[in-house]
Amino acid sequence: GPDLRERWRIAGVNNPSDVKVGPDGTVWVVESNMNRVTGRTPAGQQTVTRTMSQPLNLDLTPDGGMLIFSRHQVQELDKE
Repeated sequence: GPDLRERWRIAGVNNPSDVKVGPDGTVWVVESNMNRVTGRTPAGQQTVTRTMSQPLNLDLTPDGGMLIFSRHQVQELDKE
């Protein structure tokens, strides 16, 4: 709301360079120094890990997939 109260906080991530919240509430975190993208609950529990060299950011696609951008490549992943 307009008071900008904290809704959730995720600690213990390593050098996050981008974060997106999916329509299902999954918090997607790009952890550049760990060479991974993680899916987490708003409580911080890690549920998915995708390893890739030097990820920088991501975009969620309308069909439920995502695009992950790194220093060396772009990957499109489907929702499965």
